[in-house]
Amino acid sequence: MNKRLVKLLKQDGRSIFQIAGEIDIGGSNLSENIKGVTPRYENAEKICDYFGVSIDYLFPGVEEDTSKNIRLIAARERKDKIQSEAAEEMGISSSLLSKCEWKGYIPSEKTMGIICDYYGISKKRLFPDYKDKKRKLVITKDENSNNVLIEARLALGWGQKKLAEEVNVTKGYICHLEKNRYYPSEDMKDMIWEVLNDEYQERGLDFDISAEELFSSNLEAILEANS
Repeated sequence: MNKRLVKLLKQDGRSIFQIAGEIDIGGSNLSENIKGVTPRYENAEKICDYFGVSIDYLFPGVEEDTSKNIRLIAARERKDKIQSEAAEEMGISSSLLSKCEWKGYIPSEKTMGIICDYYGISKKRLFPDYKDKKRKLVITKDENSNNVLIEARLALGWGQKKLAEEVNVTKGYICHLEKNRYYPSEDMKDMIWEVLNDEYQERGLDFDISAEELFSSNLEAILEANS
């Protein structure tokens, strides 16, 4: 139980959900924080700003995420908007804006343009880590592996575990796919392609490979093994 937070809530007199709505965090999250669950830094900052106390006082041990986009957060605060309001006015999801602000995520060029137009700030200024170049998929050659799938994953900086989590399978399953030991079902083939394609689109990268092309080497390997 966070006794200091409980005391501040009693002094305030408003309900948990009223406060949570005003500072743009989930009421269930604030309830968990009262029970002693440590919040993420961005939520801790919002709660402490509301009550006018330091993070060290209310949530000792919570450290700032240095990956956050300070310029993007400052631009929103200058417009005196909470995250959900700004996202709604831009026509993008609040979760995507949160990801850009607090995780330093670089969105697709289209989304980046919307955000920059909204704040009237250039891409270079608002997203200093953005590189104005599209990476293209370069396929290496290894006749025993699915090079297309491997390169598609590596170009995103993803490990096998990350891709496995995104499509809800085991890391071993992805490993077998990349070694051409399995041929995925139609549903799994489409799911993996959609996950990769969506991520490429979000990052403004080229992904001009069909689901069939993504797993063509798996099919060839299976057919050859059964011939």
